[in-house]
Amino acid sequence: MRIKRPEVVLGRMNQPHKSWCVVPKTTPVPFFGNIETAKSLTIGINPSFKEFLSNNGELLTGTDKRLEDHETLGIIESEYYEQVGFENAEKIYDSCINYFSNNPYNWFEKIEKTINSAFNTSFYDNSAAHVDLVQWATKPVWSLLEKKDPTVARHLIEIEKPWLLEHLSWLKKNNLQLSAIFLSGRTVISNLTEEFNLKSSGMTKVEGKNRQNELFTGVFQDVKVFGSTMNVSDSYTSNSHRMYLNQWLRDTITSS
Repeated sequence: MRIKRPEVVLGRMNQPHKSWCVVPKTTPVPFFGNIETAKSLTIGINPSFKEFLSNNGELLTGTDKRLEDHETLGIIESEYYEQVGFENAEKIYDSCINYFSNNPYNWFEKIEKTINSAFNTSFYDNSAAHVDLVQWATKPVWSLLEKKDPTVARHLIEIEKPWLLEHLSWLKKNNLQLSAIFLSGRTVISNLTEEFNLKSSGMTKVEGKNRQNELFTGVFQDVKVFGSTMNVSDSYTSNSHRMYLNQWLRDTITSS
């Protein structure tokens, strides 16, 4: 039997964000994958605009679509509040649950190989899922947004972070299988240090690389938490760093 859908997710659907950087005609993405059965969660900064847009900047069409958007939901922008009710919220929720069986973005492959494999979980068998600190897709990407408009970036985090924490608290109570969380990236780490009781566990030690990444362990309501300032899926992150992180996770899990 399916566990009750969290009101925090349904409520999130009814809170459209009007910042200039939020991709028009898109919906928030409170999670990717089956959070109802996930044994592990990864947390990133925010969804890529490529979850919704093609290379020419238009909304994805047909079988290329990954998630619900205003076109699939039949939303007229001027009547948004009247049209995003329970029925459409259910559709968005289901599209998030079924994300990895419906044209997932290849960004997740490096997470799957680096993090999920260490936890012995997978996006593709419903034992792993992903959530973001900010649940809206932005254009430009987050790293460029922070440089171009740091005030808006900070505002987004301030209004989105409570939603994430409330959602995680709900998950902890309703998904008893959840046993591990991984935080990816410096921005995520710096904004969740207190809530996840993060403690430094040293640095990566990858030979031949000047740039290393800090490693962390922590806890969230009895769930074990791991993290790194490394942005696991970013193109500038080396495979050798990912391999180091994977082995560190395996060793730390075994010894804890």
